[in-house]
Amino acid sequence: MKSPGKCKGCGKCCNFFIIKHKLDKAGKEWITARGFESKAGYIKFNIPCQFLTRNKECDIWANRPAVCRKYHCRNDKSPFHPLA
Repeated sequence: MKSPGKCKGCGKCCNFFIIKHKLDKAGKEWITARGFESKAGYIKFNIPCQFLTRNKECDIWANRPAVCRKYHCRNDKSPFHPLA
C-alpha cells in the first residue's frame, strides 16, 4: 500500500529499529563490539522491517504499530532521529 501524506517512499525509516536500554559501561561495550550503535540510552539495530516491500512501501500502512505511527521522517542524517 502506498504510504499517504508526506512520505516520500524512501524506506529509510523502516531499515532499522531502536530500543531503550539501561546498560552499564560493559554492556555498552558488548553492544558496540558486535557492530550495533548505542547512544543516549538507546540501541540501534540496522535490520529492515519485515513489512517493507521491494518498492520501499509499507505493506501494513493502515495497521502499522504505534512506533511507526509516531515516527516522522525529516530527512535527518542522524541514525537516531528522532531520538537524537
